[in-house]
Amino acid sequence: MKRILSNKTIIKNNSLKNTIKIQGIEMKITASKKGVDFGFFHWWAEYFAIGALLTGLILSIIARSAFMSYGIITLCGLILGRMFYKKKDDLHIPFFIMTACFIIGFLIGSTLGYGDTRIIFALFIGAMIFSNWLHSQGYISE
Repeated sequence: MKRILSNKTIIKNNSLKNTIKIQGIEMKITASKKGVDFGFFHWWAEYFAIGALLTGLILSIIARSAFMSYGIITLCGLILGRMFYKKKDDLHIPFFIMTACFIIGFLIGSTLGYGDTRIIFALFIGAMIFSNWLHSQGYISE
């Protein structure tokens, strides 16, 4: 059974599968004893990656000097290095995707603002490696 709510929304209703298709994006609706799942949690990594990209972009635009950009990206690298150390046994692809989107957003914003993108990328990677090394050597305890 198909119902058309508007010219862009199509609802297919089967006894086993319910889907909503809006402008070419199909979202699966499943019902269970816990309630209705609209598929948001299947796309959580992509939503957080977009949020990380926007966060990096905004942080780099807010920084009004190259020194501030370098300081912000170094602190972010240190924090992410700690997160890599804490999650070293349980790292998943979405974490890498979010990290990559953050640095891409920051680099895009730095081209609009202040700072050299090569230095920013090197500081970010260097700070992550340094923070991970400090934690692994025991210089920084939990």
